[in-house]
Amino acid sequence: MAYDSVTSPALSNNFRVYFLAQNNATQQEIIRSLLAATSVAAERNVRLWFETGTGFRNILNRTLSADEYTLRENIVKACLRLNNENIPTKTTGSVATRQANAAKFAKYMQDPYTGKYVRAIVFMDFGFTFSYDTYGRDDDLEPESPDETFIEFTPEPLPDEIIADFF
Repeated sequence: MAYDSVTSPALSNNFRVYFLAQNNATQQEIIRSLLAATSVAAERNVRLWFETGTGFRNILNRTLSADEYTLRENIVKACLRLNNENIPTKTTGSVATRQANAAKFAKYMQDPYTGKYVRAIVFMDFGFTFSYDTYGRDDDLEPESPDETFIEFTPEPLPDEIIADFF
């Protein structure tokens, strides 16, 4: 998704509220994981995403590359549980230390499959739970090849040839 001047600040603000609602240990876990997964190198810059008042920065902004924007948007939506659906998911958990947890979190978020199909991330005092789509269901219905077609629902009945081919 490209930068949207309405959606992006709203997601950033909701993510800020999500972060501020966590206890101190969970906040440290989130910061460490975001440092490992995103392109941000300094903890101070990650903390600016969660500042209140005039000194804050949005986690989703227009200066990000398309890949970085998608990565951050997937993290935000998974933490806020905006992309949850009633679908089968696989779940993985954290390991032993914050540093190891951050490395595992980065590995899962930067993976082409699990990062794209992440459904929920729950951070806890000493770890996280990461749920991703079992079957990789895309929300878009774009055909993968020109031979594939999708029949849209219309008020008119389907032609007899299609019905005959179906049965």
